[in-house]
Amino acid sequence: MRQLIVALFGAVAMGVACAPGAFAADMPVKAPLYTKAPAIIADPWTGFYLGASAGGRWNKDTWTTTDLATPFFLTGRDNPHDFTKTSARFGLYGGYNWRIQQSWVVGLEADVAWASNKTSSAGIPGLLGAFPQDDSVQVKDTWDGGVRGRVGYLITPTVLLFGTGGATWMRSQASITCSSAGFGAWCTGTNFTTGRTDSISKTVAGWTVGGGLEAVVAPNWLLRGEYRYSRYAGYHATLLQGGAFGGGNFDVVDADIGSIRTQTVLVGLAYKFGQ
Repeated sequence: MRQLIVALFGAVAMGVACAPGAFAADMPVKAPLYTKAPAIIADPWTGFYLGASAGGRWNKDTWTTTDLATPFFLTGRDNPHDFTKTSARFGLYGGYNWRIQQSWVVGLEADVAWASNKTSSAGIPGLLGAFPQDDSVQVKDTWDGGVRGRVGYLITPTVLLFGTGGATWMRSQASITCSSAGFGAWCTGTNFTTGRTDSISKTVAGWTVGGGLEAVVAPNWLLRGEYRYSRYAGYHATLLQGGAFGGGNFDVVDADIGSIRTQTVLVGLAYKFGQ
């Protein structure tokens, strides 16, 4: 009996010793602790954007009188004549950027803007100096627009140094006022017609290059400063056809408008769509 009791206590003791492991095996296992994935930081550059700009545009146009109704009076006096004028310029622009690799951004952009570079000159370039200065000519350049490619390098994650280049168009107008103020004016003194004004407008095409800095100044907002140089094809203007009453080409002036070039400086603010 004594031996049986000892055997029973031994078995119980062994069971108690083994119980923690068994209990542990039967206990439910806690699920592993997962941490929240880090938030994905949006790329401030890739995507569509639309903005507005303000600045200045400097224009140079050259007027060269090539022929007169009475060629005898054509001289080299002030011929060709350069017109230069600075005007405020306001525009809209938009495009798409792609960020490639870590530090490079490429894109396509289009813009349209309004300015009014208007300059007049007393007298008709190339007309004999004996004629009075009541006659005048004028060149006016107004809207411009273009399509360009852009390539930029991120000098910091939020500041882009970029270059740009592409095609551009501009509206240009050449006009002449033929005075009737007494004998000696081109219309009355030589061709015996009344004074009048005539003009021709052309959309000229050209190329443009430039560059600047652009910075992320707030989420989805891009601020830029930019400079562009543009050059345009010239055009021919035949003015004052038909005389005062359409009765003949008594006072025709032929001129070439060329060496058309502009320099533009602007500040722009754009909103980039998306995250």
